Amino acid sequence: MNFSTDKAYGGSSGFCTGSTFKLFTLTDWLQNGHGLNEYVNGSVRTFQQNSFRASCSKPFVGNYCPQNSSRHEGGYMSVLTATEDSVNAAFMTMAQQLDLSDIRDDATAMGVHRADGNPLGVRPSSVLGTNEIAPLSMAGAIATIGAGGIFCTPVIIDSIIDSIIGRDAKTLPGQGRTCNEAISPRVANTVAYALAAVMTAGTGTHGNPRDGVPVVGETGT
Repeated sequence: MNFSTDKAYGGSSGFCTGSTFKLFTLTDWLQNGHGLNEYVNGSVRTFQQNSFRASCSKPFVGNYCPQNSSRHEGGYMSVLTATEDSVNAAFMTMAQQLDLSDIRDDATAMGVHRADGNPLGVRPSSVLGTNEIAPLSMAGAIATIGAGGIFCTPVIIDSIIDSIIGRDAKTLPGQGRTCNEAISPRVANTVAYALAAVMTAGTGTHGNPRDGVPVVGETGT
């Protein structure tokens, strides 16, 4: 079984992405004209699901009460701080001001899809990473940020070289590369700035190798 790819290629149904999926709420937040210095409520509380909008779905019903990773997290904070500390309630507050379908569409534009082939689920809890996605898909999405908003389909095989002794080496072409602009360079660079802060001042500091190479990230459960 290959756990890094979709079910069709390796038999794995993927993994819940947890907080790494916050990348797409942050992206949509910026695409809708919001900024990193805006303040949002990060306190744990019960969310009325009908307060979330999804143009591709029927209205939601019931309550949703996500927890923060630390009981000390809460109150009003900047979106940058919420990203650094991966504050669940703050991202739910952001999502209330957005269209959950647009967040889904941003993820899709950056190459993300469910590993089992089913459509990405759209519901309030999906903001916190309940869809099961292959690691390769998430790697392609975060690479989009590093590429200034350009998404390229992952390439597994560049080429195949026949290197049997006694034969003339023949090279067979591998997979073609398809690239397109998924998000604007401005949004990608702002997302990169926020995710770099995760690794220097936030929840990802212990995973920073500090070897001089710029690194971005977001913690996931």
